[in-house]
Amino acid sequence: MPVSNMKNLVSYLTDDGGEADIVIQFKIDGAKRRMITGQVHATVSMQCQRCLEAIRLEIKDEIKLALLESEDHIKSLPRHLDPWVCEGDRLSLLELVQEQLILCLPIVAIHVTGKCNANTNYRSENERIESDINVAEQQSNPFAVLKQLKNKFID
Repeated sequence: MPVSNMKNLVSYLTDDGGEADIVIQFKIDGAKRRMITGQVHATVSMQCQRCLEAIRLEIKDEIKLALLESEDHIKSLPRHLDPWVCEGDRLSLLELVQEQLILCLPIVAIHVTGKCNANTNYRSENERIESDINVAEQQSNPFAVLKQLKNKFID
């Protein structure tokens, strides 16, 4: 399925190129639950949050969904199954695949260390504190004038 068809997913990406590989199976388990299992995989492009350039990411997920008629049945699901509320007999596979891929996206996309073009010459906390102390010592004391006036009137 072309990534360009997945408008919600594309809103997180820098471009809509590529395709998603999808393998899906529909079945009914031993507890008479309607199930969707399978895998989704895509290579997408996001913006690196360090250097703001494009980064290619491989995202993939295992699908283990139980189709439910309402949210009331979510509490009765085993932990290894994710709920998918599907009212009626219709299901949008595009929406399902898109949501699974969105859940795979990293919260913050960044290049691997050493491959990022960002300037990461950050000072360590100790360096910053030492620098701030040195700057403070070099600046004149704003109360020095008051001290001089006090000494002038006391002498």
